[in-house]
This record gives sequence, structure tokens and C-alpha cells, in this order.
Amino acid sequence: MTRKSGIVTDSFEGDEEVPAELDAVIERIEGDETLSPQDLTTIEDSIGGSITEHVAATEAAISIARRRPGFMQERYPDMVESILRSRKARTVAYTYLRSIIKLRDIEVTVSDIHSGTETAIDQLMELLDDIAEETDGTDEHVPGRGATSTELAMRLREFADSVSDRELLVVEAVADVVEAVPRWYASETGLDQIDALVDLRAQHEFGEIDHGVTENGRVDQVDDESGWTESELLFRDLYDGLAAGLLVLQFERDSAPLLRSAAVINERI
Repeated sequence: MTRKSGIVTDSFEGDEEVPAELDAVIERIEGDETLSPQDLTTIEDSIGGSITEHVAATEAAISIARRRPGFMQERYPDMVESILRSRKARTVAYTYLRSIIKLRDIEVTVSDIHSGTETAIDQLMELLDDIAEETDGTDEHVPGRGATSTELAMRLREFADSVSDRELLVVEAVADVVEAVPRWYASETGLDQIDALVDLRAQHEFGEIDHGVTENGRVDQVDDESGWTESELLFRDLYDGLAAGLLVLQFERDSAPLLRSAAVINERI
């Protein structure tokens, strides 16, 4: 899966084209042409499409928000809600917004947060492909229940060492956010989230890529039938949470409104 100019162009299943109507909107955005309310409707409708269409539409919305925030001020909350299609995505978004607040408190700029998050998303896609190839399943499936997310977070922290300046802080923050997924599984099964995360990290440091939070509330090898997940679904949960947070950030840049936005998302988890 690859991205070009911030737009995902290939899906996990192979090449998929962005629908012509959405593609025309993207061209108008990139050309700084006049947009209409119908263009926003096209973007909203496309958010519910395939992974390629969904991500292209989501990033089109973020691009408009960065360039012309007033144009979509009233409609962005509905877009955020449409993006956050799952409880895990909402958990990621909530955790990411809390991380953004900490970054803003130490004067990391909105531009640095956006750039660092995009770098992290690109790296997450590459790492997810690597993990799919390294594990025993097909390239379309990876260990679920927080196993692959734990591995992604660990490898993303290692990658952060190659990033300079404040972008490094953002990539490290995104790695922490990715671990919201195993924490969510721990909470769902009654495990202490911190204890589970410490145990998971230890197992993965020893190369146990397929260790997650099992259905019976243990940190162990996940079942190769019920415990594996489609890599596309995992990516979408992570991407949606991060992208929704970025969209909120274009409109709410101070701690108080960011906290309110996080609280609204948290109510839906």
C-alpha cells in the first residue's frame, strides 16, 4: 500500500482507482480552485467507500480544512463522526487528541504535528506490510487482538530515532497512540491495562509477534482463526483515529476545545 501526495493510491487487495467524481474534487483542491457545497457532499459520501476511496476522501477533507477552514467549519464535526466508524478507531482518536494536547503544551506547532503524523502513517503502512510477510498467515491477515499493534508501536519507536527535531516527538507520540488498541482489548477482558501492556512489550521484545490479549483475558499467542484480523481493517482503525484527530486539530488548536472534542469522542467508545 502506497501513498502519493498524501493520498492512498493502492489498496491491500491491489490497485483501486479513486472514483472520478472524488478525483475531480481532489484536483480542484490541489489547484486551489473554487469549491462548492456539493464537493463537500462528495467527500462525505466517499468516506464510506473502499479503503482507497475512504482515505482519499478523508485526506481531501483535511486538505480543505488546512487551506480553507471557514469553508467547512460547520460540517467538519459530521465528517469526524463519519470517519470514526469503529470503537477502536474512536479509542485511537481519543488517545491521539490527548497526545496532541501534550504536544501543544510544549509548543509543538500544528504544522509539526501534521507532518510528523503523516510520516508516522506512511511508516505504519510499510511496517504493517512487513509484519504480514513475517507472520504465518496470508499477506492480507495479521495477528489481531492487539498483537500487531504492539509490534507496530515498538517498531515505530525504533524508526523515530531516525527522525529529527520536533517531528521525532510526534512520531513517538503516535507510537504511544497505536498502543491504545491492546489497551482497549485489555480493558474489554478485565485485564489491568498497564500490566497487560508491560507484558505485551516484553513478549514482543523476545520476538513473539503473535502475542496479544486473548479472549479469556491473558497475554498469550492469539488463536490463528478467531484471533487474526485483516490487515486492511487494522490499518483503517489506526488511520481513522489519527486522521480524525488531525481534522479536529485544524479547527481546535488550544487545550480546552481539544479536551472537549476528546470528551465527545470518548462518550461514544
